Amino acid sequence: MQIEYSRRFVKELRKAPRKIQIAFRDRLVIFIENGDIVFFIMLGTHSQLYK
Repeated sequence: MQIEYSRRFVKELRKAPRKIQIAFRDRLVIFIENGDIVFFIMLGTHSQLYK
């Protein structure tokens, strides 16, 4: 399993509330179990991501 994070994603994750950081780590397990390569590029609300 290969996981890559963009610099922007890492920066946004650090700024995110602790609750979001913990939820991300919990959900990451799903990607590790089901994929070969995962790219995390952006973090935000639905409206922020789909402008």
